[in-house]
Amino acid sequence: MRLETIILRKCCTVQAFLEGMLDTLSIARRLSESGLKREQVEVHADVITDAVGHQNGNHAIDDFACNQIDIVLGEINNQITDLRGDMNSKVRALDAKISASEPRLVCWIVGAGLVVVRLCSTA
Repeated sequence: MRLETIILRKCCTVQAFLEGMLDTLSIARRLSESGLKREQVEVHADVITDAVGHQNGNHAIDDFACNQIDIVLGEINNQITDLRGDMNSKVRALDAKISASEPRLVCWIVGAGLVVVRLCSTA
């Protein structure tokens, strides 16, 4: 999985949680059923609502952070593309050098073989 996909999924997961996956009514019911007084349950619900509301107010910050991450990831992807292009051109240059040296290598091998055959036939 690509790094940018992982980061974007994390941003979206945090935003989805903050946008309404927290049900204060069910929390209040559970607290009430566990024996807390109504005043205490109301305070818990208010605190949770304030905390979530504060986090929802920070969506602009979260969006800004996600946008900055997108920009940085775009720059990183561009650099990776440039590096791949450089690497491919160097590989092509090496392939050309190897291809150019192959005929000389064949000549040396054939020449050495002829010398060995000549030496073996005179002995």
